[in-house]
Amino acid sequence: MMPGTVVERTEPQVTSVPLVERRRAGEEFPRVPVGSVELTREQVAAVLCAELERVPEMPGYEDLMDAVRWGLHRCDAAGLEARLARLTALPMEDQRAQRAWSWAYRLCRAYWYEGAASVPLRQEQVAAALYASDIEVRPGFSSVRGAAEVNSHLAEGVSRLGANRMVELGESAYDEFGCRPVPGAKQSADYLAAMPDRKRRRWCYRVAVNRSAARGSLPLLVCLFSGEHAVGITPPEDPHAVAHERLNRGGAA
Repeated sequence: MMPGTVVERTEPQVTSVPLVERRRAGEEFPRVPVGSVELTREQVAAVLCAELERVPEMPGYEDLMDAVRWGLHRCDAAGLEARLARLTALPMEDQRAQRAWSWAYRLCRAYWYEGAASVPLRQEQVAAALYASDIEVRPGFSSVRGAAEVNSHLAEGVSRLGANRMVELGESAYDEFGCRPVPGAKQSADYLAAMPDRKRRRWCYRVAVNRSAARGSLPLLVCLFSGEHAVGITPPEDPHAVAHERLNRGGAA
């Protein structure tokens, strides 16, 4: 373990409830449950594209689900297929289509596991895990060029901390280095005892911010309905976003 790294209350990366994926055999993404039915990513995108006016500028998950429920209420199976046909006929750069595909990806990702809601690890959680890992503080280190190294140390830190402890320390890291930082002297004694080296804390946070902004998915933070946390798989990237980026680079969609 790197000098200056103190990890107390280490928890194994297990929960009392086993993680159960919702993906069906042969499908890349889980379906989104809407009442008594489950919609594929493509179907969710089709519904959302038709209901864009009901979605606020920066929607939360409930905003998106409300739009999906309303849209599904307004059309039968044939109507859903017609909406999907209209969506797939739109050009790749169409902004309505881009928003719908992006939102559908978010919802599929959120419903990855049974009995839980899932989101990508936040930068402060990544920072706490990196601090607990053996990653070496190196001025000028690029977490874009070194994404594979960052990912490896991220997994290492998660295994040492456990998901619940990572979330707990991440909240304090956000208070110190996030949008409204609090001076380190005002941090909890527990946080400062677990992560005593401020230079390492600040460096890990910067690396985490850069990694969160770089290409490539981060592992999922699984928020179980029991109140526990776990770290799940690293999901595939948004296929539509990847195809759009490839098109912008001059490749085939």
